[in-house]
Amino acid sequence: MIATIVTPDRHPIDLEALIDERKLGRFQIFVALLCAAALLVDGFDTMAIGYVAPALIKAWGIDRAAMTPAFVSGQIGLMLGSMIVGPLADRFGRRPVMIFSCAAFGLLSLATMRVTSVGELAALRFLIGFGLGGGMPNALALTSEYMPSRVRVTATMIMFCGFSIGAALGGWAVARLIVEHGWQVVFLIGGVIPLGLAVLLALLLPESLRYLAATGKHPQRLARCVRRIAPEIGVEARATFVVNEKQASGLIVRELFTEGRTRMTLLLWTITFMVLLALNLLGSWLPVMLHDSGLPLETAAGVTIGYQVGGACGNLMLGRFVDRHAPFLVLVITFVIASTAIVCLGLAGTNVALLSALIFVAGFCVIGGVGASDVLVATCYPTAMRVTGLGWAIGVGRFGAVLGPTLGGFALKMGASSASFFAIGALPMLGSAAAAWVMHARSRNAARAAPSLHGL
Repeated sequence: MIATIVTPDRHPIDLEALIDERKLGRFQIFVALLCAAALLVDGFDTMAIGYVAPALIKAWGIDRAAMTPAFVSGQIGLMLGSMIVGPLADRFGRRPVMIFSCAAFGLLSLATMRVTSVGELAALRFLIGFGLGGGMPNALALTSEYMPSRVRVTATMIMFCGFSIGAALGGWAVARLIVEHGWQVVFLIGGVIPLGLAVLLALLLPESLRYLAATGKHPQRLARCVRRIAPEIGVEARATFVVNEKQASGLIVRELFTEGRTRMTLLLWTITFMVLLALNLLGSWLPVMLHDSGLPLETAAGVTIGYQVGGACGNLMLGRFVDRHAPFLVLVITFVIASTAIVCLGLAGTNVALLSALIFVAGFCVIGGVGASDVLVATCYPTAMRVTGLGWAIGVGRFGAVLGPTLGGFALKMGASSASFFAIGALPMLGSAAAAWVMHARSRNAARAAPSLHGL
């Protein structure tokens, strides 16, 4: 079925072709920048809470382990938010859900300034995660829907760097501000900036062209947005904009398992679960393991920075390979390289140069692989269920994010050596590679039967 906005006296205009036939324009870049700003908030929150924890432990006079509920509840909130808040966009639009996520995060961050116990902090961290969980899947979906197919993955992965920038700013700024102004300043910043961003998004962020065309809502708004990309199509033009996709009905989550999508959905969930498990296992325990291997703590911390630097490079560069070659085959190669680098970390001893190179490669492939996986999920579902599919995949991945550090701690309690620990850390990447290989074979078979891989 073709979803349309019906207006008389004009031939239908295919939005996909309209975007693909033109160069990437300033308006589309502007949309991506706004989405990157929304992810910056998520990245800031992810890193800032880790720097706040020591100050809270000291201020409240509690044991380090007592902070665990605050960390876990935030991840659970993000997981549920991705699955519940994010998919609301398939009913109400990407724009309102992103505005809500930023506003909710800002208000709840301000409320966190007044917490006096771990229980209160854990409750607010859950609510913050729940509200913020809708931001990432919508930012990814909205950016991908505005991009030409030839650069869709590249552009969306570059936008995804907003998360890394936010995480870097969180670590760089917070450590200094806490010393001078106390831990409350972190949540003050985490409240004011998102509230200001929510206002900015409400004023400037456009709705998805595909969503407007597929739902038939706000035809004049759609015409104005189209004109920003194709000026020759006037706002007053009586055009019929079409997207060649079947519309979802009823419970959208159920649609992820209809019309032959069950296997694809489960494979995508496997990939996101495994890569986020590996990412958080390494992110949580890498400095500790390097220190246990014989490196001074300062050196271990400095070498670990390469993990994030490699991840940023992966997000900037990996997209071009995905856009130009078989996308899931690129993931297979990326994940195999990642697993090899992780295993080698356990065998490199205290050779700082070798460790630095391996950590950079691991970050490039693991963190870059997370970004590529999320963007590819967005391309695998039609508009009417795109955010639902992406939100649930990210939600399942968040469960892996919770399990990763726990698995690492269990391995250490069982007395795993450094080599054994990193070998365990490599296993999820091999699982991701296997799932990506099946997706590649599935996509290759589908390409033989149809001209479009993703049905966009």
